[in-house]
Amino acid sequence: MTGTLKHLTIYSLLQLLSAEVTRLPQQGVKCVEQDHGTPPAEWLKEHALTPSDLRDLTVTVFQNEHLPKSTGPSLNISWSVSTDGSLQFLKATIININGKQFRCNYLHPFNECSSQDQWWFHFTDYIAKPESEYLVSALNIPPPNIKGEEPKKHRRIKTPSCNDERMKHHRYCVERGSTWEPDIHAIIRYGQIEMSFIPSRLSKTYSIASLNCKDCLENVPYCCLLIDEYDISVENDSRISTRITASEDCKSMLIEIIPYFDGCKSDCRRLYEKVDCSQIEETTPMPVKISDIEETTPKPDIGNIYITVIIISIGLFAVLVSGIYIWYRHSRSGRSFDSSTATVTVLIVYPPENHIFQKAVVSFAEFLQLHCKCRVSIDAWQGQKIAELGLVPWLAKQKETVDKIVVICTNTVSSHWPSSNPDLSNHAVPASVDDLFTLTLNMLISGMKHTDLRQYLIVCFDNDFSKKHLPAVLKPCQLYRLMKDLESFCANLHGTSPKRTCCQMGPGRSPYTKEMTTKLKDAIYEFQKWEASQINFKSQRIPLIKITTDF
Repeated sequence: MTGTLKHLTIYSLLQLLSAEVTRLPQQGVKCVEQDHGTPPAEWLKEHALTPSDLRDLTVTVFQNEHLPKSTGPSLNISWSVSTDGSLQFLKATIININGKQFRCNYLHPFNECSSQDQWWFHFTDYIAKPESEYLVSALNIPPPNIKGEEPKKHRRIKTPSCNDERMKHHRYCVERGSTWEPDIHAIIRYGQIEMSFIPSRLSKTYSIASLNCKDCLENVPYCCLLIDEYDISVENDSRISTRITASEDCKSMLIEIIPYFDGCKSDCRRLYEKVDCSQIEETTPMPVKISDIEETTPKPDIGNIYITVIIISIGLFAVLVSGIYIWYRHSRSGRSFDSSTATVTVLIVYPPENHIFQKAVVSFAEFLQLHCKCRVSIDAWQGQKIAELGLVPWLAKQKETVDKIVVICTNTVSSHWPSSNPDLSNHAVPASVDDLFTLTLNMLISGMKHTDLRQYLIVCFDNDFSKKHLPAVLKPCQLYRLMKDLESFCANLHGTSPKRTCCQMGPGRSPYTKEMTTKLKDAIYEFQKWEASQINFKSQRIPLIKITTDF
């Protein structure tokens, strides 16, 4: 009986302890934004005891189920606190996100809460933007006393682009066409391309173009030749169909669609679709024998002949008017270019500086090819031919066939030349097999006595560039500074007056000419800004990158 009473007493005590534990509150946290310029009140006084530093800090991107997709994903900022004796002095945790400060107050004193092996807390109210970098730091309150070591944890995170499934529904991305699915179809029918696509309700204007990419690498539409283009306007998002001119080589044709969303205007992502050539034979009209026509066609009377003549005359007149209209549109467009209109062939060589400089070089090449009636040869576009022939044979072939060789220089071009005053009779630039620039200089030196220097043009992306930066072998060549001398440069290419050059920068330019000029100017400005930032630092090259288009 005594043993039973003892067990009942122990059981009752355990029940009382369990009930007491269940009555202890669960710890939580409430975060509010604060003025970043105002420090926490705890920083203004000393504390006898302060809590330990955070145990861990993590930052991820996640889709908050309680928010609409158009709001975008949030930053999930999670932190854990140390479970030592100093936990009872922890009042709050300060979260700083790119200069924005949040104070996360704990709802209960830790010594009054149920104990846990790990204390984890989360802040998920901060909306993330696409393609942005965030620096997140966290600090426990009260902080260490003055002159004490400030315990703080940092985490850096970069959010994904609009191509990521978590970001594509963000308002920023939707306004740039991230959710647009055009479902493009293009086939050859009776010598023309019949294409259709579903427009977006956020874009009312589209540019449609047909391109011939026979001599281009895959996924490099910039070197394709333009066959035809025009703009269309739509009223709703119903599928639309249209026709556009085709080239003879169907397998090398692409359709280009440029939308104009409010978020990106004329710089929106361009979409490309290969033309379906499988139905060419099926859609070609079958030939008809003359004998069949004579047997099945009755002889018309005089009245029918007059009617036929009138109909044919009206048709010929309509064709003539259409031809004049198309010629007028193309004569005013700065983009119309094919191999038959190219009047000058140009080889572009440049030193391997960095990817910012290379971007400006490729923008310059696009400007010449698409706007100045030039057929441009540049290593970034002819990787396949260089791989087939080899760099040196390819360069020798280009030198023999092109009209002009454009050498693009920078203020550091002399670093490719081991002496400021080399002896041309016995000096050679130490070129590697991958350095097109030094190979070109060697070729120029070797044929100095037999080369017409008017074939070589020097271009720089600096209005204050001086010839003193050039190797001696290049100093006799004509120098052009962009953007200041762009019209004079184009005039030299075509042997015309600057007032008659195709690169006119004044009023009367087509919208595409303005777009191409702005793109070139922006690329040059970006390089100039980078070059200026390097003046107070030791020269250091940024590795080149492969220039491709993001389509």
